[in-house]
Amino acid sequence: MKTYAPSFYKDFKCKAGACSRTCCAGWEIDIDEESLAKYKAMEGPLGDRLRENIDESGEMPCFKLKEGDRCPFLNDSNLCELIIETGSEDILCQICTDHPRFRNFWTNITEVGPGLACEEAARLVLSSEKPLELVLIEDDGLDVYGEPLDPDDPDSQIPRVEEYLMDVRQALWDDLAAKEWPSSMHQRLAEYLVFRHIPDALYDDRLQERINWVNKYYKDVLSRLENPDNPDLDDFIQAAVEFSIEVEYKA
Repeated sequence: MKTYAPSFYKDFKCKAGACSRTCCAGWEIDIDEESLAKYKAMEGPLGDRLRENIDESGEMPCFKLKEGDRCPFLNDSNLCELIIETGSEDILCQICTDHPRFRNFWTNITEVGPGLACEEAARLVLSSEKPLELVLIEDDGLDVYGEPLDPDDPDSQIPRVEEYLMDVRQALWDDLAAKEWPSSMHQRLAEYLVFRHIPDALYDDRLQERINWVNKYYKDVLSRLENPDNPDLDDFIQAAVEFSIEVEYKA
């Protein structure tokens, strides 16, 4: 499987306690099956504490949130006590490992990027002076089924519907590159919204609605800026983060 990401993707690193907000509060933190088994088998005080803070009464196991919908392992410095206790991020469940990353799944191709609900991700996107570029970051030589990829096998080719959608997305990027923008931040936001949301048309077959929604999203972010034509970078970051949280996690 080939994996592509924005050229700045490997520069992304969680700011942890230095972040002005935390991603470990405000929504339910589901626990995947593998992590649940690991937590149930863990010995010692940390294992006991993990089990005490797991709720299995719903459809998906999750952590019992504290006041302010904070994760029970998020300390007062907004640091994860699971990582502090074990010294490794391997202790995290899948949703915590992945966040704020998102993935676009194509046949035999995956695209990954950090979502704008994270202020460090928004900073990387908006502060880039170069147009969005997707680069190959991994290629294990396997197909979507985990078998060796045969380039001569018709099933290894990009399906026509996916090729069309990729062409549409590229055309949108080309149009954005040809426009005059108040700043590079405006263009970077528009490009990234196309990257993040247009591939969703693969699943709902509503391409024009997706395009219209991206345009609306862009305008809604700008409406939150004190000076939309010449915004401060920090102001732009916070506007993108706040709106992204609202539409992606609280909608």
